[in-house]
Amino acid sequence: MRIKKDKTYCAGCYNNFYNGNNPYNVKECWNFKSAKVCTRYRIGVSTPMDRAYRFVEVKALNCYRETGYAYLDNIPKHLKEEWKSLIKEQAKRLEAKQ
Repeated sequence: MRIKKDKTYCAGCYNNFYNGNNPYNVKECWNFKSAKVCTRYRIGVSTPMDRAYRFVEVKALNCYRETGYAYLDNIPKHLKEEWKSLIKEQAKRLEAKQ
């Protein structure tokens, strides 16, 4: 299922200033037209990338930039197995609640 993009995904982005939020009459960010909603992995810029639990999976535009955070397209290779086990644990916890 494809998620429809809209400018709510721009909230908090460094470039959201250009989506009509400026005194210069610029109505749309230059990235918005070609942007796509995708799964990305957020981590604080000063957070060590040594453990999978430090990442947060989010739906965001592929052009999204936020001060203080890095958005990666994939979990780093050295953490893929740890990430998979975290997802499995989370699924088990959700099943147990139901």
